[in-house]
Amino acid sequence: QIKTIQIVNFFDQLSRKTKKGSSKPLSGTTQRYTYRVLRDILERAVEWKIIKTNPIEGVKKPAIDTKEREIFVEDELFQLFEALKGEPLKWQTYIELAVTTGMRRGELLGIDIDKHLRWEKVNGEDMLFIDVRENVVKAQGQVIIKVVKTKKSKRTIAVNREVAPLVRELANEVRKNRLMSGDKWEGGDRMLLFGQWNGAPTYPDTP
Repeated sequence: QIKTIQIVNFFDQLSRKTKKGSSKPLSGTTQRYTYRVLRDILERAVEWKIIKTNPIEGVKKPAIDTKEREIFVEDELFQLFEALKGEPLKWQTYIELAVTTGMRRGELLGIDIDKHLRWEKVNGEDMLFIDVRENVVKAQGQVIIKVVKTKKSKRTIAVNREVAPLVRELANEVRKNRLMSGDKWEGGDRMLLFGQWNGAPTYPDTP
């Protein structure tokens, strides 16, 4: 369980940290961006009832200098993912994919393991790609899966190497769950990465 004092200490340490190759401390812009990402992650954790209250409430936002033009270092973002370890694999994977790919909620919920995930060799390494083709939406009280509307929405996204193992592990769990569900499976031929336990689509207003 993450406590408020741990977040306070985290930002205190962050304010003293220096960027790689520089003696200057991290900018207020970078610290505030980190604050915003962490806040959003914890807000979703409350919504999903993983935690009861958001421990970042009451923590003062890092001060920002309007003259700063620092670029957020990607490595810093993954420090935040430490807070997700130990949480349910499904939502840990969901949050990390959402943050690193920029995919919309419905697009994430529409990922079909067999149709939209593919592994390819890139420079001798296995890389995971997501083909964004479908979207889970709520219409007239029902959840349906629709093809993405525009050419811009129809795209392929490379998954970060740090996140790809989580996706693989969750995909294996979904396959095992389908076998164990037997005649209770409601997903048909679909194998949704973030579906419900019985294979049915997750409501878009759940995550």
